[in-house]
Amino acid sequence: MTATNNANDVLLHILTNLPKQSENQENLNDRGTFPQQLNDIGEYLDNKLGDIASASLKSTTEYEENRIGPPTANLNLFGATGIVQCTRFDYTGIGSFNTVRADVCVFRGKWQYEVLLETRGVMQFGWCTVKCHFSQEIGVGDTWTSFSYDGGRVRKWNVQNSKYGDPWLAGDIISCLIDCDEGSISFKRNGVDLGVAFENIPYGKGVAYFPAISLSQNERVKINFGATPFRHPTVNYLPIDEKPQLLIEQADFLLNIFEQVVCFGKYSKSNRLNKSTTFLKLSQNRILSDSKNDAILMIITQQIIERLCPLLTTSYIVQQCLIPMFLRINHETIHGEHVEISTCLDYFWAFLQSSDLLTLLTQLLLSLNVLYFFEPVQLTFEQQRQYLFLLYSILQHEDTRKLSLESIFFIKVKLPLFIDIKPPDSDILKQIIPDGWSRKKFYLNDLERDLSCLSACRKLKDDLKALETIQIEILKLLLTPSDVIQHPPSSKFLFITKFRSFLKENLADSPLHNYQPGIIRNFFHRLLNVLEFYWNQYHEIKSFDEGQESSLSFDAAYVPSQKFIDNNLDYFNLQRLGGVQSHLEKEYSADIKRARSVGTSSFLSRAFSDQSSRHDADLVNGRDRYRDHLGLSLKSSNATGSESLTELLDGLILLYHVGVHKHYIKVAEVIDSLREYNESLVDIDNKIINCRDDGHEIRNELLRSKKIFEQQTEDLTRKIAWITMHVFSQEKRRDIVTLHRSVYRTLQIASEAGNLFSFIPEIYLNDIYLNTFTALNVYYPTEDSGLSRDIAIDFAQFIANHMQDTRIVNSDVRDNMTQSLSAFCFYAGSLRALEGMRESNRTILIRALLTPYANRPWAMTNLILVRFWRGCGFGFRYSQAYPSKFIQSLRKDRIQDSSPSIKYQQEIGRYLLNNIDDAIAFLNSLLGQLNWAFSEFMGLLKDLVPTKVRYMPTIEHRQMKICSTCFDVTVSLLRTIEMSICVAPTVMLDKHSTKSEMLLIRLLQLLAQIINRLATKNYSLEDMERLKMYGKQSK
Repeated sequence: MTATNNANDVLLHILTNLPKQSENQENLNDRGTFPQQLNDIGEYLDNKLGDIASASLKSTTEYEENRIGPPTANLNLFGATGIVQCTRFDYTGIGSFNTVRADVCVFRGKWQYEVLLETRGVMQFGWCTVKCHFSQEIGVGDTWTSFSYDGGRVRKWNVQNSKYGDPWLAGDIISCLIDCDEGSISFKRNGVDLGVAFENIPYGKGVAYFPAISLSQNERVKINFGATPFRHPTVNYLPIDEKPQLLIEQADFLLNIFEQVVCFGKYSKSNRLNKSTTFLKLSQNRILSDSKNDAILMIITQQIIERLCPLLTTSYIVQQCLIPMFLRINHETIHGEHVEISTCLDYFWAFLQSSDLLTLLTQLLLSLNVLYFFEPVQLTFEQQRQYLFLLYSILQHEDTRKLSLESIFFIKVKLPLFIDIKPPDSDILKQIIPDGWSRKKFYLNDLERDLSCLSACRKLKDDLKALETIQIEILKLLLTPSDVIQHPPSSKFLFITKFRSFLKENLADSPLHNYQPGIIRNFFHRLLNVLEFYWNQYHEIKSFDEGQESSLSFDAAYVPSQKFIDNNLDYFNLQRLGGVQSHLEKEYSADIKRARSVGTSSFLSRAFSDQSSRHDADLVNGRDRYRDHLGLSLKSSNATGSESLTELLDGLILLYHVGVHKHYIKVAEVIDSLREYNESLVDIDNKIINCRDDGHEIRNELLRSKKIFEQQTEDLTRKIAWITMHVFSQEKRRDIVTLHRSVYRTLQIASEAGNLFSFIPEIYLNDIYLNTFTALNVYYPTEDSGLSRDIAIDFAQFIANHMQDTRIVNSDVRDNMTQSLSAFCFYAGSLRALEGMRESNRTILIRALLTPYANRPWAMTNLILVRFWRGCGFGFRYSQAYPSKFIQSLRKDRIQDSSPSIKYQQEIGRYLLNNIDDAIAFLNSLLGQLNWAFSEFMGLLKDLVPTKVRYMPTIEHRQMKICSTCFDVTVSLLRTIEMSICVAPTVMLDKHSTKSEMLLIRLLQLLAQIINRLATKNYSLEDMERLKMYGKQSK
């Protein structure tokens, strides 16, 4: 069989299976016009493209007659107000309030543009005339001839404002529509019509409208004037930019042929990869050899790509034509080879110039990024899954993966957006969670237990798990360590390098791309799962090679102390625990030299010079290499290293600081809001019960308010259900436990290493370690397990040992540690964990707490001492609580438990008796601070309480807070003195000690002064009842 017959068979098979694009192209598949040999394929394609151009509809006259401006709309940077960061499609507000309009206006017809929200804050989108003059206080909708919609505040604006539309969320798409013939403006959210916002707007002669938007600080959007296909087009409304219909039809024609080539050729590639004996048979039942097929297909593909390349440089064609073609041939699975997508990319690498290839891949990944992130969430996440499956298939191609990591991800395409999962709208959540579900429950462990009883919630959780699994597999591909042998460096090396740059940017005060905390949290959890996979895999192989029975599991991971003195690992000028790094390097040069002599070099500091140069040459000459080795896949052994995994762990620790804890604080506010709404509902119910029979208007108003609060409560309850399943689940808690223990081991081992502890970045201790412990105890469901107790004891011991560590030079860090410890011992269970520390640690803690209150912050340490005593002192020995309205109004989970710590009282007593001089110095400082606090309290009280001369003075909130604080401090100091005297009375009652006698005299004088000021007629506190002092608590 000749090569000519082979070529004719292949061409006939490909060209006879093309779909008909339109009624005007019925003759495109006419066999009489098919090329008879391979040399004619180029001419055939050119003729067909010419036929499409001739048959294509002419451009509509609306763009010539009803629109003023360049063919492609852009934002007018010269007329922008405020400080803006702006490109053609992206807009970020830098100043307090920023406004920009397009350089195109419309004056007749119906028009539309879309705004894609990356954040959800205060923004105003709409239309304005040329007469509008904006400033940092006046934006779109704040002038008489501008009109806007603000979903952050759910208002429409035209100088005056009124309620309109729905609240928007990050990831929403807002459509802005104007009808210049009828004089109306309307908006859509995710394709749902919000109704006509403005009617009878000025229109006609001399009036034209520009698209315009206003954003507050740090708000970000993407603007689509028609440069890419509208996600939610409206019938009879035109985009500001004309749709490139001719280019679409030509691209569809070429991609249809390309798709047939790929599908025809996949069998040959599958046969080589799988060594299958199955061959492709044509209609004539002739069998074609693989090598001849490949040559024929490559010749055809070269002609197709040559004509397709100019079309694929625009994002419109990529989204409208290329991605749908990829979705058709892609397999939605993470198992096996994705032959079709791999073959497509092989052809692109073989026949495109380096610059064209980079442009194409950038447009492809950027379009996928936008399509995934801005796809409206449905119950099954079906659309999101198909985009992620396609991304997975693309990244399975080694050279595409490496080029993406080197030049696209983290630079032009925001990789974390692929790892995010948007929350569903309220309408979607209503289908899952019924009305009245668990409205009175505020504890996440109770909510999670109730959710597990709902079948729809179980299904949603399974769908979430499936989506997260795809995201994890994508990150596994990006961290592939075994693709270094033939074409170094590895994907893992490239990812860690870019990830480090990503951290550097986001740890800055004003990052260029300020990601939402929720996106960072999702990225953190998926990346931690991938790190655990590769960590365990590496150490299992290592232990097997070394003949060890057990390996170092990820549960025991930590960052070695040598990392913090390795100058090759950039910590972005972060403050260290011991101060400035340059000073520490001079002061501890001997320790550094000794540590480096036994340490290992950084993964990022490895040479790679010769390998990198070869890699760069491969990227430039990729098409030549693919012509010789098209279709061959690289198979190599695992070459992962522990150095790189440790540095990735360090990056994850820093990533937690970037946004994870910020997101916990943000979503926890939803629970507080629900609690406040329920308290308001209880209050309304009481008012309705007590309402007089003739108060019909009052009762109706209360019922109306109750209905509004109930609706808000239902919405918040559903949001909390989502938060419970997606944010505060037990799987996510496990991740935080793993990270917390890794940080603890890192700090503990560094502390044992001596002066190297000073080199640890402050945020390791001051932010990450303290915040992860707070997250485990406050935000996540509590677990009465041995693991939780071990974490609590380790935390207490570490903080106790380092409260006065001289290696920590920043007093704010030590203050935060003390504050965390005081919050930790708030509850009885935590206090028992504090008692479970080793005796040596308890002694260190007591010594730190009983240091004299001079020249150091002492308020938090005094609260800890009061907590040890609370329940044993005066006023706590009654069998029933005092019926205080204030105490009854407090939330029960915020009322401090009165159970004391007998163990610490006894040990404090022994310490005071065994160290008389220190005890006397401590008590003297207590009395000095008590004298100051009580004097300040009485001085402030004198200015606040009304007298005969001054009936009601003007009281500022700040004055009341200061007065209340001084009162609290006074009572706390008195409690500490009370405990000290009770547990070690001989410190003051020793008859043979002059210091004890002087201390006793001073105590009696101070107590007499307090009683005198409070009990005598001239200084009575009776008038305090008339003063409503916010925040003052009963003691």
